[in-house]
Amino acid sequence: MKCFLGIIVFLFVCGNLTAQATIEKSNPPKPIVLIYSDPTHTIYFISTGQEYAGADISSKVFDLSGRMLVENDIKGGNSYGVFVGNLSTGIYLVQVKSGNEIIGNQKISVSQKQ
Repeated sequence: MKCFLGIIVFLFVCGNLTAQATIEKSNPPKPIVLIYSDPTHTIYFISTGQEYAGADISSKVFDLSGRMLVENDIKGGNSYGVFVGNLSTGIYLVQVKSGNEIIGNQKISVSQKQ
C-alpha cells in the first residue's frame, strides 16, 4: 500500500452517475492556548504550553465595544495570571498573540462580589 500526503481525490462511477469527493490535507493543529479563571473570576490564567517556550506573548482584554482595557507582555511556555478584578462586572474578550499571530481568543466574565 502506498501512502502520500497531499490532496486525495475519490471518483465513484456507477452507471451514468459519477460522484467525486476531494479530501485535502489540513494544516497541522495549532498549539493549545488555555485561558481559565480562578473561582472568584478576578484573575485569569493564560497557559501557552511548551510550543511557545521563550516566545514573546501579549495578552489584551477588551470590553464588548472594542476598547482595550488591560495589556500584558509575557514569555511563552508558562502560565501567567492576569488581574481583572478592577474591571466592572461583565463580559470581556481576551486576545493572546505571539508576534502578529493571534493564538487565542476567549470570552471571559468578571464578577464583583458586593
